[in-house]
Amino acid sequence: MTSRTRRSFVRLCCAGAAAGILGTTGSVGTAAATPDPDDLKREQARFIAKFASKGEWAFGELKPVFDPPTGEELGEQFLEALVPSITDLLPGFVGQAVQLKERMEWYESLGEDSGFYFVSKTGCIEFGETTPTGSGGDGLQQAKSEVETLVGDFADVEDRARDCVDDPSTENVDQLVTAMETLTDTLDGLEWVDRWSNVDPDAYQGRHPKAPQSAGRLQGNAQAVLDLASEFSDVVGDQRTAIRDGEYQPFPSALATYDASVDDIRSNVPLFDSIIAGDSYNVRTENGDGERVTVRYVNTGSSGEIADYELEAGDSVDADVVLDEQTFSEITEADDSMAVAVDAYQSGDVQVDPNGLGNVVKYKALPQFINALSGLF
Repeated sequence: MTSRTRRSFVRLCCAGAAAGILGTTGSVGTAAATPDPDDLKREQARFIAKFASKGEWAFGELKPVFDPPTGEELGEQFLEALVPSITDLLPGFVGQAVQLKERMEWYESLGEDSGFYFVSKTGCIEFGETTPTGSGGDGLQQAKSEVETLVGDFADVEDRARDCVDDPSTENVDQLVTAMETLTDTLDGLEWVDRWSNVDPDAYQGRHPKAPQSAGRLQGNAQAVLDLASEFSDVVGDQRTAIRDGEYQPFPSALATYDASVDDIRSNVPLFDSIIAGDSYNVRTENGDGERVTVRYVNTGSSGEIADYELEAGDSVDADVVLDEQTFSEITEADDSMAVAVDAYQSGDVQVDPNGLGNVVKYKALPQFINALSGLF
């Protein structure tokens, strides 16, 4: 594993956060067409699969935080660690994000003289304790193993969710719910990670000149893992309830409702194919201060259906769709979401910003298209 890969965990943590979703549950409102129940299950399962993929990715990059170093490994590279915090409101995961707080060097010297090596060899001395646990590198290895188990549980949830996309049978849904329960238990049960978040740097005073500083840096990173795990746990719990009880979340519900309505819209709105079909969008939700809370990439097929989406921004999209959190909630929670969306655009609460000259010209017809839509609802 290269030093670049080791240092990338915060960036990927940020990316996983930016791929974050609104963790609220919601039910499907009455729209132009009612989705088939199996299609609602499929979209909720697809949503879960994409989210689980981000969890697997982010925590996979967090494993090196707990790599017990050896002299040989330390001789190969000079490792820098980035200490994240999710205490501030930034773009991304459930309205929060991992903030790049401080760049720190774990190893100010290489090999067995490093403070981090000493802490790893000594073991974890928690606040209020005098006897270390997990000496000889075992404590860090245990924490790493917990994160590895977490990565595997995310992968299992993704696989089970994709099975539901292919076949939303009761059996597959039950297996997905069970896998999500296991994932939640793992997220909530990171025992050794929790111990390292409670390590007492002062307990290493007088033992090694650099050990207290190294223990403090390890403590901050372990706490960041716990904070991120807590955020994921909350949202996984909401998703599990949604797929288990059929109270599907707003975003996947909106996708299923839209796809169920698209044929009716196409047959009644002549401009639909020229404006919507085959285009891609970044749908950005902002808070009251104009800061991005979530962003999702949506790509439409040749008939205007949702061909694909991602829980993060896409590149080279045809247009950016921008709305605030309140408007988003009003649309997704309305009895007639399509009508509320049209009204929101006409009142200026939804902005559509085309990218590129060709799209600027094409989207000049958007008000006419919206007016035609308003006659359908």
